[in-house]
Amino acid sequence: MTTHSARSDQSGPHEENHRPDPPPAQAVSFEDWYKRDMPGLVLFAMMLGARKEDARDLAQQAFADAYPRWDTIDFPRAYLRTCISRAYERRHATLQRYETCTDSIVESTAPADPAVGRIEIHDQEQRILTEIRRLKPGQREVMAWTLDGYEPAEIASILGKSQGAVRASLYKARRNLRHALASRKED
Repeated sequence: MTTHSARSDQSGPHEENHRPDPPPAQAVSFEDWYKRDMPGLVLFAMMLGARKEDARDLAQQAFADAYPRWDTIDFPRAYLRTCISRAYERRHATLQRYETCTDSIVESTAPADPAVGRIEIHDQEQRILTEIRRLKPGQREVMAWTLDGYEPAEIASILGKSQGAVRASLYKARRNLRHALASRKED
């Protein structure tokens, strides 16, 4: 039986480095995992820089890609987020139009998917998300993984980067966010 992990070139994050995750995919039905994790996946994609409608598409596609192999995925939480991260990078690289970081995050229409409909973004959270979207791509990616509960060692393993590079990106991202949010407070 082939197992799928967050990284296609390794069997997955080391068990001792991986924080307690929800039960593996084999122990939770695909439908239950979808209902529980879909809002978080959409938010994760938004932290990477995707607009809400694109974030929904990315999350939906990650689940669609995972479905046929659901029973063989060891770390579904990391796997789904890695799918989203890679798909976002591919989509972002091929876009010919330039989208500004200040596009509205909250939509006026209700989403069709009830799992996504549970995402509520308040004013302060919207300001923070807007500032995260203004970070450089590498900083934004590391911040998205961090805000989703991953430690730098886990992020490094999943993304195939050194721990030092992840920590440096995280340091710069936090510093830039502090400055941006402090200057917005003064305005």
